[in-house]
Amino acid sequence: MSSNIKIKKICLHCSQEFIARTTVTKYCGDNCAKGTYKARVWEQKIQLSKEDLQNPEIKTKFKQTKDSYFELNTIDYITVIEVVTLLKCDRRTIYRLIKSGRLASGNLSIRRTRILKKD
Repeated sequence: MSSNIKIKKICLHCSQEFIARTTVTKYCGDNCAKGTYKARVWEQKIQLSKEDLQNPEIKTKFKQTKDSYFELNTIDYITVIEVVTLLKCDRRTIYRLIKSGRLASGNLSIRRTRILKKD
């Protein structure tokens, strides 16, 4: 929808005067709008990193601890990372054993491989 309105405004990013064609225009052009967006995203990332420092809760997939072997004793189907913990070998070795057929496994989806613990 085109408009015949011409309003003088000041850009919120570069503080220069420009003529806006709508009443909601805040920036003089695309570069100022993109610059403001990038600055806002940057501030959000800094805020998130500050919050992470205040909350030291560690988010890992599977952390290998002294008791991790005993935690696995109650589970029938285990992930590749847990097999690595049990066998103390590299993750690529497990995938190589699965591909060669020496280790039976089941795929729940593309990235969810489960292995029967007794195998």
